[in-house]
Amino acid sequence: MNNSDKLAQLRLPKIIKQIAETPEFQKKYPSYGRAAYALLYVYYFNLEDVRKAEVTGSKGIKNAKRWKKKGRFPGKSGPDSVITAEETLELKIRIQNEILDHCPPEIEDITLSILFENDRLEAEAKKIDNSWANHFIDRCAEFRKFRGHVLDEQRFNASTIENIQPYFDWLNQFLQRGYLECNIWSLDETNVQIFQNNGKLAVTFKSTKSNFRKGPPRKLNSTLTLCVSGAGIALPATYLVNSKTAFPEFDFFRKEQIRVQYADSGWQNKESLNLLMIESVFEGIQYWQQKIKKGNGRSLLMIDSHGSRQQL
Repeated sequence: MNNSDKLAQLRLPKIIKQIAETPEFQKKYPSYGRAAYALLYVYYFNLEDVRKAEVTGSKGIKNAKRWKKKGRFPGKSGPDSVITAEETLELKIRIQNEILDHCPPEIEDITLSILFENDRLEAEAKKIDNSWANHFIDRCAEFRKFRGHVLDEQRFNASTIENIQPYFDWLNQFLQRGYLECNIWSLDETNVQIFQNNGKLAVTFKSTKSNFRKGPPRKLNSTLTLCVSGAGIALPATYLVNSKTAFPEFDFFRKEQIRVQYADSGWQNKESLNLLMIESVFEGIQYWQQKIKKGNGRSLLMIDSHGSRQQL
């Protein structure tokens, strides 16, 4: 090694320090770990030179090397990923392809297949289980609407073009027979849970390997039922409350917009549904049918196959 090479080696740590102390660099890489990752794997400086520059600390270099080894995005919080960034991207692509082919994707099987192709199956296979697959789906915003490592097959298949298209073909037949959009109605309900405040997530110590979600206790169950036409006309909503006494707070509701119904159960049942249909739905549909006076003079009401509808 000649004198010029030795001089260059002495200068490199100073150059690294000058780069790391610039406002632009510090803004882009705000932590020691990210700074070390950039210097080593973006700027490609030698490890010893980065250490001599004393701008990242030993912990920063350790984190940068771990991120590189795990194929992990620098600065990401949480435990190390089982699969690398490249394998994660490949897994997402394969999941999307399965969805496009109308097949509920088996997340675990696809992941094991990718690990096998990369000769990492033996080292990581035991970590790919039920819990891992669930957490992977939760971490991916594009898949959060599909809960669980195996998608609900009935719900998934019900959302495919093959299943939805016949429904619209059937509905189009009514439009061709003179049914107006304002005379085609759909009734459905949703469960409503009232909380005193937002639930909070409490995580135990890492050694317990357990997470616990806790929040305020639930109040009595209630159900909100809506009936809306294809033209956007909405009948007064029905709020079914599990109570035998009236709540004064509900007196502020406008009766032309929402009606409150009290029952021994906050769930919709045969009795509460019959009362709703007689007092609100049938009467409301007839009112709009007479008011519009167009089309074939008939109305269509669509409801699902919930148990309370079976003997309606």
